[in-house]
Amino acid sequence: MENVLKKNERLKKYEIKFQEISVDIYLPYFSKIVIPPEDLMKTLAVIHGFKTPKIEELLILKQQAEIERKNSIKGLKDRVDIMCLLLSENIDFKRYSDLLDKYHLTAFKNRLKKIVLSAKDEFYYLHIKNQREIKKFKEKYRKQLKF
Repeated sequence: MENVLKKNERLKKYEIKFQEISVDIYLPYFSKIVIPPEDLMKTLAVIHGFKTPKIEELLILKQQAEIERKNSIKGLKDRVDIMCLLLSENIDFKRYSDLLDKYHLTAFKNRLKKIVLSAKDEFYYLHIKNQREIKKFKEKYRKQLKF
């Protein structure tokens, strides 16, 4: 099976699929993402041998995708991914907040609050069914994000 690189003009990205893995490629001066790709390249982390944006940037980028697709199945997937990032407990919320200020994305904080506080199906997909655990999670992030 041949890997074909496709240009997606509507979403301003390139896409390629390797067997079951889909990869989105965002390029400077072409892609319309809330954190410029050239800025993302300055703050990479290496995870399992892969260079990737730091978790705070990933959270913001995932929020952008969720906002654009919030009323669709892919929007639900984005919210599950956001919850997964939060569950990793590796997010520096001061840095996250500073990035939101830097890129004029302060509305993202309120959107994150809404995602966390209204999450139901997202917990189901994460196999979290214990209501006490869900309540503790929501309370923790309500405090952490100073809502």
